[in-house]
Amino acid sequence: MDNAKKQQTKNNFLTWLKSFDHFGKPVGLTIDGEAEFKTLAGGSLTILLACYLIFILIRSFIPVFLNEIDTSQTQLINFDVDNEWFDPFEHGFTFAVGFPEPIDERVGTLTLSYETKDWIDDKEIRSSTPLNLHSCND
Repeated sequence: MDNAKKQQTKNNFLTWLKSFDHFGKPVGLTIDGEAEFKTLAGGSLTILLACYLIFILIRSFIPVFLNEIDTSQTQLINFDVDNEWFDPFEHGFTFAVGFPEPIDERVGTLTLSYETKDWIDDKEIRSSTPLNLHSCND
């Protein structure tokens, strides 16, 4: 490639890069037929900012696409550990869900369980007790 062709390619690339400058300032007169003065720094910054925003958007939606979002709600209640029995209803535990008609199992299911976490000798022990659900019409 001769020098003239290299220079022309470089000028075309630089002109293309300048066209992305969203930080250009309007001028009262025109400069080279343009109403805004655009720079390589402004074009580069605009492209970098767009790439960063796309990265943040994609990174934010990865857990959605990988089904990593837990749809349960957890509430921790501190209680006297010397008491062997814990009645959640003494602490305001209530749960109700209403649907105008039964949910088709192909659409989704609803399960409810009572979860506990104990520590014995610095070892975490979890347990889950399923709770029965019944229709309000029963």
